[in-house]
Parts: sequence; C-alpha cells; structure tokens
Amino acid sequence: MGILKIFSGKDPEDYEQKGDSFFETTKYGLAKIEYETALNKLERKYPNDTDFKNRLQEKILHSNEALALQHKQTGEELMRADMFDDAEEIVRLALDLTKIQS
Repeated sequence: MGILKIFSGKDPEDYEQKGDSFFETTKYGLAKIEYETALNKLERKYPNDTDFKNRLQEKILHSNEALALQHKQTGEELMRADMFDDAEEIVRLALDLTKIQS
C-alpha cells in the first residue's frame, strides 16, 4: 500500500459495503453514518459520479426511514411504560429523521 493510500483512507465503495452490512443486521444508525461517509468521500474523489451519488442518497433515505420506525416503536413502548418524557424525546428523533433532507 502506498503512502498516499494511508492518508486518503478507504474508498467510498468500502464505506458503502460496511453500511450495507450494518443495514442487513438492523443497525440502521451505523449504516446511515457509513453511507454518509461514503457520500462525503465520493463527492471529494469522484464529484461527477451521479449514479453512485444517487444510490448512496437512496440508501441514506432508507436508513433514515428504518431508524425512524425503530425510534417510533421504542417511543410507543416507553409510552406504555408511562415514561412520557423519554418517549417524547425519542419520537422527536424519529420525526427529525423523516424530514426531507436537502
């Protein structure tokens, strides 16, 4: 491995693959982080690769939706346990995740 490879880090595809692994094991928050990292790397290294960019943006959207659903379910469980303050906080997180991202 060349010295420049050490400083440049992994390729966007590596982050995407790790995100896919997290998504498959329902670790949606970690998947989202990996996809966002992949997108950031992609935009710096290959700014004209719109197909890859669109694919990553779609995966980020799906991760957000899945994570929001998990938060919603957790919020409902907290409400059934009369933990309303905690439920409110987690439901707000779910709502934030479902907002349109630019």
